[in-house]
Amino acid sequence: MKPATLFSVVAAGFLLALAQTLAAIAGPIPAVLTGAADGFLVFPLFRLFGVEWEQWLVPLVTSVLASALGAFTGSLGTLEASPWLGISPLCAAAASLAVALLGKGRARVCQLCRQPMGKTLAFECPRCGLLVCERKCWRFDSCRCRLCADQAVPIFPAEARWWDQHFGPRAADGKCQLCLSEGSDLRACPQCGRLQCRDCWDYANGQCGHCGWLLAELPPALKRYMLPGQGSGGPAGAATLPGSVRRPPRARGPNR
Repeated sequence: MKPATLFSVVAAGFLLALAQTLAAIAGPIPAVLTGAADGFLVFPLFRLFGVEWEQWLVPLVTSVLASALGAFTGSLGTLEASPWLGISPLCAAAASLAVALLGKGRARVCQLCRQPMGKTLAFECPRCGLLVCERKCWRFDSCRCRLCADQAVPIFPAEARWWDQHFGPRAADGKCQLCLSEGSDLRACPQCGRLQCRDCWDYANGQCGHCGWLLAELPPALKRYMLPGQGSGGPAGAATLPGSVRRPPRARGPNR
């Protein structure tokens, strides 16, 4: 566990133990109720402090230890300690287990790298549907997860009829203005007339790399990431420099 994470866990545990201490001084019934509350509150506290966890054992142990410590320190402030104070950690454990079994205490985990996401942004890949983290699994420049980017997973249909309907007929000759390939299935931009092959149109998510024209009938999962641009800027939120064009990786299967 990283030092920063350990410090956050200790800080959350301290707050839970402090609440348990005050409740133990007030009496056995408040102590038992606070023990159960500690088991519930440990999860939102972890999220508040940015603690990343994948197993429910971490918040459970934190709540139990904090409740036990608070019950012990609270008993020192009373004239006669009640045996009911010992039930507080058990209540904390039961509450934490209940939250974990209901799935409410599960940390968000990137479905690609399997790392807890904590407070980082998460994106649903429009091509495979995986929920991935922004740290290393989401490609801002092409609005897809790294797996779909590496495997050149297409998002548009392969049928020529679909391409004819949305981009017009196939160009008789010429070469792609992005990857400079010749003899491929070239489609002209309906706005500026620049030729792009189907691989480049798919890689650019239906957006012209020259004028920024954007296909209107995008899949809903992709449309929320795209905005009409002003040429060569790439998709909305992309990290490409103005005027720069990345050559798309070639699909492994035929896309002609």
